[in-house]
Amino acid sequence: MKCLLQYFIGFFKAFVIKYIWAINKSIGKKAFKSPSVVIKNNVFFNIESERESGYGRVDILMTPKDKNKPGIIIEMKKIRPRETTETAIEAALQQIEDRQYEASLRQQGCTHIMKIAVTFDGKRVWAKTK
Repeated sequence: MKCLLQYFIGFFKAFVIKYIWAINKSIGKKAFKSPSVVIKNNVFFNIESERESGYGRVDILMTPKDKNKPGIIIEMKKIRPRETTETAIEAALQQIEDRQYEASLRQQGCTHIMKIAVTFDGKRVWAKTK
């Protein structure tokens, strides 16, 4: 899973640098989740944003087409003034747990679930998994 996280971070950073010109502070994470940015379906996953799951709406939910592969939950947080990268990333991981975002993946038969917290400040991106 660590290898997959490192791949994801590298991919996401490259994506931000190449495709996101600037993050307007009033737009925040919505720029990352807009339909023009997030590919809805691909070969390996059904990808949804703002899908209801557990006690809330998960930012990005990646349901594997092969249920033997891990499902992925991504919670994104913009780093606020006077907040550290670590506190933002821990808050995102805690939100995944508190709101039980894995519920819909479990209902669909996923037994392996990767929970990824992504924090960003402009074009700088950090990620951590639990």
